[in-house]
Amino acid sequence: MIDVEPIRPRIATIAAVVWLYLGAAWTLVGTPMLFAMSMLARITGDAIWLDILPVFFGGLALAGVLGLVGAVRLLQLRDIGRRLLERASWLTFAVVQLFSLRVAYGLSCTTDYFGNVLPFTNPGNAAPTVLAGLLFGVPFIVLARKLRSAELRFALRDAALRRSQ
Repeated sequence: MIDVEPIRPRIATIAAVVWLYLGAAWTLVGTPMLFAMSMLARITGDAIWLDILPVFFGGLALAGVLGLVGAVRLLQLRDIGRRLLERASWLTFAVVQLFSLRVAYGLSCTTDYFGNVLPFTNPGNAAPTVLAGLLFGVPFIVLARKLRSAELRFALRDAALRRSQ
């Protein structure tokens, strides 16, 4: 019998390399910024722009850790790597959309003379922010969908079968 290594699909290599870079960067940036923004939120009190930043940086740090672990496992042709990268991609999309919607809300609000927030009094400021969030999030949707491809699933199944022999 011929001993042949399973071929890693191109999408597996691309997704793993992308998430190795993103995962390392977002983990190294997101973790300290999560703690810094949490402390800053306690110091400044009720700031309309500050309440989403700990969630944003925490989500990026979590997506980074999932991406790093998933990328290493996907390079080893393990199905858990595919699932982790898919979850990291969807988590990134959700965090980016949450952040852009929160910023759009903040930009569309004005305050009256007494400092009371009047929501959605200037909705024209919200549209570019929502559009930017959608444009930034689309590549992660595409990546998550590509990670579900039949070619990648078959390659991972064949690699698992080969390891079990």
